[in-house]
Amino acid sequence: FESNGVLVARVVENSPADVAGVVEGDLLLEARRDAVALELRWPSDWRKLELDAPPGTKLGLVLDRAGLEFSFEVVTTPRVHVAEREASRVRHRNRRGA
Repeated sequence: FESNGVLVARVVENSPADVAGVVEGDLLLEARRDAVALELRWPSDWRKLELDAPPGTKLGLVLDRAGLEFSFEVVTTPRVHVAEREASRVRHRNRRGA
């Protein structure tokens, strides 16, 4: 299975993405930081870029909206809560089935 971008499932109200005009259903294709382009294939690509960018960083985004490409600029803001960098492990005790 090969991914062709990262689907925007939700945009938080008043977030940098909301301010920039990104909407649910957009497909993020590429992000640029400091003139370096990164093809976005998986949600983890975006997550790493977002977490590594200090507040005030300008990120250029290329996205697909209904078959048309658009470019946006997102400026990162300080986080209210520290983001977890690793997925938490879930224990599946006493569970049966597939």
